[in-house]
Formats: sequence, structure tokens, C-alpha cells
Amino acid sequence: MKLRNFHRVLAFCLGVAMTLPAAAAPLAYAANERGAFGWAMDAGSRGATERLAMQRCGGTANGCKIVMSKNGDCMAAIESRGTPSHPGYWYWVGYTTAVNAYARSSELQRVRGLVYHWCTGVGAGPPFNTCRSVHSDCASYIRNLN
Repeated sequence: MKLRNFHRVLAFCLGVAMTLPAAAAPLAYAANERGAFGWAMDAGSRGATERLAMQRCGGTANGCKIVMSKNGDCMAAIESRGTPSHPGYWYWVGYTTAVNAYARSSELQRVRGLVYHWCTGVGAGPPFNTCRSVHSDCASYIRNLN
């Protein structure tokens, strides 16, 4: 009898653990208007995360600035580059808080889809079909267990 109850409690605890939301980490993107990107995630503090993103972008000497600094679990960046007939450069960055800390693939797909939707949506600069992923990642504690 006791062993059966233990198994029920264990099954319940595992079921709850599989759907727990994740904890938020500092996320940052730095970018310039010519296509340089830098990103950082959970570098110890928000300030350290921003500094690392700026360093990876090339710093202020390269025209970089912080374009996103939030707490979340996953992040993505998408860009669209113009053509000679429609010159320009556009980018979109975003983040999500994970719904399930044990579903890394679906969480990455969700944040990419969010940002890609912005790129292809109304208001995006022409040409509209040139959206491409620059970066996407989730914090290390977002695992692929299911």
C-alpha cells in the first residue's frame, strides 16, 4: 500500500516538473544600423549581459547600441536587407518567457515565429521576402526533455 502511494506521488511530482515555467535570465541585443549584432544571455547581471552584447557587436566605436535588454528565457533576431532598388536595413529582436522549461525546441520555434511575424508583417520595409534569422537561443536551463 505504501509503495503504491509513493508511485502516485512520484508520478504527480514528475508531471508537475515537466510543465513548470522557467525562471527569467538577463537577455540583451546590441546592434548598429549596418548589420552588426551582438547578443548575450545570463552573463551574471543585467549590466554584464549588456556589456557582453555591446562587445560582441563591436562597441560604440562600431555604432552599436543596446536595442533590447529584458529578463526572459529565449531570444531571437531577424533582419531584412534592402536591394539596390529598395535600399535599407531593418531588424527585429524579441524575447519570450518559456511556457515549458523542458521543451527547448518548441520554445525556440515560438520566439523565432514571434520575431519573424514582425518582419513579414505590415510596416516592414521592402523587400518583404528577405527576412532571415540572425540569432536565436534559449537560456541553458531550457532543456529538451519532451
